[in-house]
Amino acid sequence: MPRGVPKRKFNKSEWIRQQPATLGAKEVVEKAKKEKIEITVGQVYTARHAAKQQDAETTPKAAAKSEATAVPAVTRGRPKTAAAVADSSSAVASVRQEFNRLAIKVGSIEMDRMVKAWQREHGV
Repeated sequence: MPRGVPKRKFNKSEWIRQQPATLGAKEVVEKAKKEKIEITVGQVYTARHAAKQQDAETTPKAAAKSEATAVPAVTRGRPKTAAAVADSSSAVASVRQEFNRLAIKVGSIEMDRMVKAWQREHGV
């Protein structure tokens, strides 16, 4: 091989995707062994799953559905502040914090009087 031409790396996932879907994972591994390709059953499952996910994302019906039912990604651990504000329970907590801040600033007796006046006005 000429010096400046890099050797192309063999892509096992691509080879797995080229196999018929009717072949089971163990059969694909056996066929690969006959062709002197080392793969595992797990690699077959992973490659096929990734291909299905990619196909599902590229179909127009799936794209429309994903836009309509877009759900924010779930993250592990404590929520970030931007994500917490978007949550409705966090919005309630934010309103409570604001109420408490005002109560401290105005005074609890005055705040109680203001709340009762609001309740009378609104029939609560």
